[in-house]
Amino acid sequence: MRRLQSGKFWLKCLVGGAVLSALAFGAQYALLSWLFSPENVRRAAEEAVAGTGRKIRYRPEIKTSIIPRPTVTLKQVEITRPGGASAEISIEEMRVGLSWASLFGTPSVEKWVFVRPELMLNRSSDGGWNIRDLLQKEGSLPVDRLIVEDGRLLLDTGDSRHTLENINLKINGADESKTTVKAEGRLKTPLWAEEAEWKFEGTAARLADGWQMPDLALSGRSSYKGDETNFLIGGNGSWRTGGIQLNNARLKIDIPARNLHLNAESPQIKAGETQFSAAAANAVLTAQYGGAQWNGTITAKRLTLHPTVAAVEKLSINGSRKTALTQTAFTLDTPLNWQRQGGWEMPAVKLTTRLDNITGNPRPRLIGELAGTFRYQNGGGWQGRLTGRLDRQAAELDASYTAADRPNNRPAKLTANLQLDKLALSPYLKGLADTSVPAYPAWLQKDGAPEIEATVRIKTLQSPNLEINNLTTRLLADRERIVLPDFRAELYNGSMEGGISMANTSPPTYHLQQYAKNINIRPLMQDLFRYGNISGEGDAEIDLTAQGADRAGLTKTLSGRLQLNLTKGNWLGINLDQALQSLLGNKPVNTDERSATPFQRFSMSSTIRNGISSHENAELDSDRLHIVLTGSTDFNNITLNQRLLLSPADGKGTPIPLNIRGKADNPSITLDYKGLTEGLETAEEKQQALTRAIREQWQWLNRPSENGK
Repeated sequence: MRRLQSGKFWLKCLVGGAVLSALAFGAQYALLSWLFSPENVRRAAEEAVAGTGRKIRYRPEIKTSIIPRPTVTLKQVEITRPGGASAEISIEEMRVGLSWASLFGTPSVEKWVFVRPELMLNRSSDGGWNIRDLLQKEGSLPVDRLIVEDGRLLLDTGDSRHTLENINLKINGADESKTTVKAEGRLKTPLWAEEAEWKFEGTAARLADGWQMPDLALSGRSSYKGDETNFLIGGNGSWRTGGIQLNNARLKIDIPARNLHLNAESPQIKAGETQFSAAAANAVLTAQYGGAQWNGTITAKRLTLHPTVAAVEKLSINGSRKTALTQTAFTLDTPLNWQRQGGWEMPAVKLTTRLDNITGNPRPRLIGELAGTFRYQNGGGWQGRLTGRLDRQAAELDASYTAADRPNNRPAKLTANLQLDKLALSPYLKGLADTSVPAYPAWLQKDGAPEIEATVRIKTLQSPNLEINNLTTRLLADRERIVLPDFRAELYNGSMEGGISMANTSPPTYHLQQYAKNINIRPLMQDLFRYGNISGEGDAEIDLTAQGADRAGLTKTLSGRLQLNLTKGNWLGINLDQALQSLLGNKPVNTDERSATPFQRFSMSSTIRNGISSHENAELDSDRLHIVLTGSTDFNNITLNQRLLLSPADGKGTPIPLNIRGKADNPSITLDYKGLTEGLETAEEKQQALTRAIREQWQWLNRPSENGK
C-alpha cells in the first residue's frame, strides 16, 4: 500500500511504460519499413501486372506514413500497354492504406486512393476491351474502401471519342457481401453538343460469379440549345462473368423549357464485351415545340448491338403534331440496321400520314400511305425512296442528300424526283388570304440549308380556280433564289412553257417568262392582272418582273412585256357597234357586263411599267370594224385610257376616233372630236368633216355584215 503511494514507484512505471511504448513503436516502424520497402513495393507492383505483358512505372521516391493508418504513397504511376512502352493508364498519385491488423495478421487494404488517374479505354482487334486482362486478374489483398479523385476516362469507340472527366468515385466495402457505390463526374461526347454532369448511386450485393445492384440510378443534367435537360437511368442490374444485365430498365429525359418529357422502358437489357441486346423496348414522348404539341409512342422489338453492326427487328413510331388549328398524325414501321462502315438503313419502310382541321370541317389532307427504303450514310448523306398514294392518288418520291464539304466550301445538296398523279391544292390553301404572297422560305436561309435540285412531274394539279395538266419542271433552290427553269404544263385549255423564279430580296422579287400557245386568255389575264375584260383563244408571250409582299405591292412594281395574238374572242363590257351608233345618233352610251364587242382577231404588244400597260397600234378586227388601239391600262386600279380609230372592216370610209376612259367595268366612251377634225382650220371645214363621217358611218353600220348579221 505504501508502495502505491510512493512517487518513485510511479516514476518507474512511467519510465518503463514509455520505454515499452518506444520499443513497440520502433518494432512497428521497423515492420512498416520492411513492409513498404522499395523491394517489397516493386515486387507487389510487378505481381499486379504479371502475365499481362505490361510494365508498371512510378517515381523512385516512396512516401510512407502511419497516421491514421500505415500508408504508402506512389507518385506518377504508369501502366504500359501490353508489350509496349507507352502508358495506357496514368495516375498522378496513388495512396494504399493498410489496416493496422495487417501488421499482425492477414494484410488488407483499408483505403485505396487514386488521385487524378487517366485511362484510355478502347476495343482491341478481337473486339474485347483493352484492359480486359487487368479486370480478369484476381486481387491478392481484400479492399475495404476504393476512392478515385478527379479521374479521367477516354472512351474510344473507333469512330468517335467520349470523355468522362472530374470523376469522383467512392466504393465502401469493396470486398464485402454488400457494397455501396457513389460516383459523379462530367461527360463530353460528340453525341451531345453540351457537357453533361452525372451522378451514380447503387448498392451491390456479391454473387457467386459477380455482383447484383437491385436499384441503381444514374442521373444528370445538361443543356439542349440553351435549355436545361435532366435525365435518369435506372433499373435492377447485375454484373456477372458473362456481362451486365439490367432488368426493368428505365430512361427518363425532361426539358422543362420545352415541356419535353421522354419515358422509356425495357424488361431486360443485356450487355457483354461485344454485344448489347434487348428483347423489347418502348417509349412515350410529349413535347411543346414550334408552337405545337407533339405526342408519340415508340416500340422496338429484338434490339442487338455489336461493335460493327446493329439491328432492330421492328421499329414502330406512332406520333401526332397538334396546333390550335390542325392536327397531323403519322405512323412509321420498319426494320432498322446499322453498320459502322456504312451507316443506318431502313430496308422496308411503311409510312402513313394524315392532316385534319381541329374545328369545323376536318378537310383531311396529306393522306399518305407510302412504302420504301431509307439509308443514312456516315458523314451525313442519305438516300430514300417512297412509293404509294398521297391524298388517295399515286405518288413516287426519290431523294438523296449530300452533306456540306466545308473545307472545300461546298454546300449541302438535296436532289429529288417527285411524281404525282393528282394534287388538289384547295385543302392546303384554305384560310390563306386571297391577297397573300408566299414569303421566301425561312428554312432555306438557315446556315447549312442545302441547295435543292428536283424534277417534278404532276399529271393533274388543281387549285380553286385553275387546273394544270401534265406539269413537268425542274426546281432549283438555295438561300438566294428559287427557280423553275423549264416549266411546262397544259393549262388555260392550251400549253405554256418557260421559266418562273423567286429571289430572296426584301420583299421577294418574282420573274415570269412564259410562252403560251392556244390558250384561253381571259383566266390568264385574271390570274396575272385581275383584268377579265378580254377573252379569246390564241398565243401570248409574257416577260414580267415584280417585287412585293402582297398583291397590291406586286402590281405596283409590275414591269415587263406582254404580247397577245388572239382569235374568236370578245372585248367584254363594251359594244363598240352600239356605242358608235349611240354617239352618232347623239344618244347616251350604255356599258355593262352584258355588253361585248366580238372580234375575229386581236393583236397587241405592250410594255408594262409600275403596273401600267402601254401599247401603240394594237389591232382588233370584227365583222364590221377594224379598230386600232393606242393607250394604256392601269392594273393597279383597273382603269382604261384608250384612243381608238374605228374603220369599216372593208377599209372604205372615214375612221372615227373614240376615247375610252375610266373603270374597265363601266368606262366612259366619247367621240374624239379633236382627232376627227385634226388639220382642219375653219369651223365650216370641221362641221363638213363631221357630217361626212357621220353619214358614212351610218351607211356601213346599217348594212349587213359579210356573215349575214
